[in-house]
Amino acid sequence: PVVVGRLSQQACALFARHLEPLFDDPNTLFVISSDFCHWGARFRYQPLVDARPTPNFGVPGMGLAGCANPVNAGIEALDLRGIDLICRQDGKGFLQYLEAEGNTICGQNPIRLLLKVLANRQGHFSVRFLHYSQSRLLGTMPGPNDSSVSYAAAICEAVPAPIR
Repeated sequence: PVVVGRLSQQACALFARHLEPLFDDPNTLFVISSDFCHWGARFRYQPLVDARPTPNFGVPGMGLAGCANPVNAGIEALDLRGIDLICRQDGKGFLQYLEAEGNTICGQNPIRLLLKVLANRQGHFSVRFLHYSQSRLLGTMPGPNDSSVSYAAAICEAVPAPIR
C-alpha cells in the first residue's frame, strides 16, 4: 500500500515516474480512494455555488438534489467540474480547479498522482464515473450545523488496442 498525503508538484512527478512501471503491469491493481466536497461549518467550507446546467455524463446518482435542495445542486455542479477534468485526464486543469474553487476533496493528491501517471499515456486509458451521491440533502435553508459530504466512484481502464 501507498499512502499519499501532502504532495508538491515536484514530488507528484517523482512518485508518478516510480509508479508508472507498476501501472503498466496488468497484474497490478491501483485503488485510489477519495470523498469529494465536504460542505458545512465543521469543514470550514460553505460556498454557495450556482447550480449551473451541466453536461450529463450519465453518472448514476447525479441530478437528485433538484430545486428543493439548491445548496446540494451547487455542490454537485462544483464536484462535476472536478469530475469532468478527471475524466478528461487534465491534471493541470484539475490543479487549477482545486486552487480556484478550494473544493475540499480529501483525496485530491492521490487523484493528482493518478492524473500525472496518465499524462504520459494519453489515449491508452479511460476514466469514467460509476456513481455519485451526497450524504445529506440540505433543503433550501441549511442550518448552522448542517453538513454534507459527496462521494463519487470511478474506474480507470485500459483502452483496448485497435485490431489490425
